Amino acid sequence: MRCALRERNGAIQSLIGDPFFEEVVAGRTFRVSAGSFFHSNTVGAQAMVELAAELLDPQIDETLLDGYCGVGLFGLSLAGQAGQVIGIEESEAACEDFAWNARDMNNVTLHEGPLADVLASFDPTQRIDMAVIDPPRSGAGPEVVAQLQRLAIPKLLVVSYDPATLARDARLLVEAGFRLVQVQPIDMFPQTYRVASLALFRRR
Repeated sequence: MRCALRERNGAIQSLIGDPFFEEVVAGRTFRVSAGSFFHSNTVGAQAMVELAAELLDPQIDETLLDGYCGVGLFGLSLAGQAGQVIGIEESEAACEDFAWNARDMNNVTLHEGPLADVLASFDPTQRIDMAVIDPPRSGAGPEVVAQLQRLAIPKLLVVSYDPATLARDARLLVEAGFRLVQVQPIDMFPQTYRVASLALFRRR
């Protein structure tokens, strides 16, 4: 595949070939446009998806929330095990890729907007059995944690790329009534000082 891109007036334009590439993770092909995020370490991404499936263990009658869903790495990889998947993403480009990647799935819905704002629009009686959130390195922060608390989600998996912001979010979650069950580091950035972690929380 040949691809050349340029940015003009704030928009990315394709000069040669398609304005996206494809990655295969957990047997599923993901379209990723130039304006969307995807992990450069696909072996590590595969390990994270497998670990997420093991820790969350979604069942066919359960609803999974995928916050900061991007192009759908976690939510779409687990959609075959869950009853319903709700994706939330702020990036317009990533939402377009998510919709394309989920085109053959009838148990997936997508909401575009900041995670805290979209969660705030949810009725607290709406059933959400588990959630995975994959925030940027800056972490989730207090507004997102407050909405997770309001919705009383029983099982939460936090994907983190910075131990410091994970520690901050973990403190906020514990104060909000969650219990830290397990943390598993994954070397997503070999030969650097950075480390990714998957942290499982449950409501007390």
